[in-house]
Amino acid sequence: MAPPALDGSIVCRLCLQVLSCLTEVLDQGQRGFLLTEDWDRLHNALEALPLDTEQMSLARQRLANIRRYLADGEHGAALYETRLLWPLVIVW
Repeated sequence: MAPPALDGSIVCRLCLQVLSCLTEVLDQGQRGFLLTEDWDRLHNALEALPLDTEQMSLARQRLANIRRYLADGEHGAALYETRLLWPLVIVW
């Protein structure tokens, strides 16, 4: 049995959730603190996107880089990684 087709509005909401969570995490990082719950919410939203294996692997790596850069106080590098992540997140 084939899986049901994803409704475009569901995918759109998932993309917006990822972008919203990512914006919140970036804002927190610039203020000098990172909450684990927000990273978990961002990771879970990202995992729910209909990405193929290669795209998901790259998205996970970008997210790990963003987290590391924010933890090290390298906000410019985190923003650069975010720009690289956008095309993977915008899947609609």
